[in-house]
Amino acid sequence: MPIKNVAETRLREMLWEARKKCTPPMRENTGMSV
Repeated sequence: MPIKNVAETRLREMLWEARKKCTPPMRENTGMSV
């Protein structure tokens, strides 16, 4: 896996975590449960 993809995934995960904290009830609607 290219480093660029890894960094992109990390960024996306961080954004997703922040979003989950902002809207807890929406967690079930997200298709990306890690």
